[in-house]
Amino acid sequence: MIFYSPLPQMFHSLRTFLQGIRSLPFIFSLPTSDVLLFCHDYTRSYLYQDLYYSPAIDSFSFYLKRHNLNFFTLARSYSSLPPKDCFGSVYVLNSEFAIARFLDRVASKISFIFHPYIGDISCFQLFLWYLIIRRVQPKVILGVEPLKELCTIASILDIPSFDFQHGALGSYDDVSPIFHTLKYRSPFQLGWPHYIITWDKASHDWISTHRSQFTKSLPLGNLWHYHHAHVQPSIKDSNTELLNTLYKPSILVSLQHTRNPDRSIDSFYEIPGLFEFITSSFGQHFNWSLRLHPLLMHGKQNEKSVTLLESVFNGFTHVDWTIATSIPLPSLLSMMNVHITRDSSVSLECANYGIPTLFVSNSFCDSSIIYTIYSSLFASNLALICDVDISEDFSRLLFDSCVTPIYPDNVLNIIHTNFSKLADVLAAHIRYSRSSSSLRKTLESSSFSSVS
Repeated sequence: MIFYSPLPQMFHSLRTFLQGIRSLPFIFSLPTSDVLLFCHDYTRSYLYQDLYYSPAIDSFSFYLKRHNLNFFTLARSYSSLPPKDCFGSVYVLNSEFAIARFLDRVASKISFIFHPYIGDISCFQLFLWYLIIRRVQPKVILGVEPLKELCTIASILDIPSFDFQHGALGSYDDVSPIFHTLKYRSPFQLGWPHYIITWDKASHDWISTHRSQFTKSLPLGNLWHYHHAHVQPSIKDSNTELLNTLYKPSILVSLQHTRNPDRSIDSFYEIPGLFEFITSSFGQHFNWSLRLHPLLMHGKQNEKSVTLLESVFNGFTHVDWTIATSIPLPSLLSMMNVHITRDSSVSLECANYGIPTLFVSNSFCDSSIIYTIYSSLFASNLALICDVDISEDFSRLLFDSCVTPIYPDNVLNIIHTNFSKLADVLAAHIRYSRSSSSLRKTLESSSFSSVS
């Protein structure tokens, strides 16, 4: 049995608390803004103009600029990326949030003594968000997985909040994503964003069926694919040519992170039998692109992941993880034939290119959950679950896969039109100081086109 001691984390929080007391006045130097953006470092998974770029938030910022709206991004703590190295205007409040979390933790420990069932307390974090919002005075909040405290204050102050989908949605509260579970949010609307901008019909249907009492889905599509194809061609990496030098069928493997008992992240989850298959004589007939999850791209997690990959694939020229992890996903998908993963939401993006996914059965997420989350892929014959023999199921998918993966232009145009309409509606809401109820009616009556 593994025992986890919270003491080191408590001491770290206390040290950060003491160091951060003097930084509290920085909140009052934040600028006022029409729109407040919010995201974590791990969503800044690409370099554009040598700056860390968030595919969802930063891509939509171009639409905001067309309407001359002012905005900035508040980085979700803990953020380790220097603001000057990030795309756009970014502010970091690590110490302030560390103080609030520390005080909430102390309050929770004290309250537990008298009321064991009261649960976690976040009143200090709520108060901090209240100070931030009153200072910035945003008319709209847009984020990737906005925190429940932020959404609560936004609801109390009647400020519309939006969440850009980041990963697959499905009925798997005990696994992930934590940000759309009742366990994390609340059984009331206050802890939820008002709207979730979803990628596809399946995600839209899940929100509409399981979370409609808390939030509304706007099925606008995945903006990153349009933006990458039409707005920022320079973000495409010339190294993509290196992946096709051997002119073999190309296989993408999405490596997802593990979780320790204390929910810290260690390295990637090794799919049983896959590495042996890749290095086998049969596996060497293909190009293998191993792509690390964004949470494994930096720090000690990256060092350990790379060390493990080097120890397994040293000398195998048909295996790459450096280029496959660093280039934009759309560039990579345009060269792939089959996708293999534990249960990554990259499967949804592969489906847009006609690339089938082989899910490898595992103890982390059983087959019934995968069938539920990715039902649309199975219905379209773009997914298969491997229970025993990877080589047999892999071969079947490979021979059925499309030869030239391509994202349909008509779908990309629909995505662009949808986000243009959203920007128009938000700009009118901000300029004419319309009420949230008025914005809601406008969004519900807007003729957004379905992307799937």
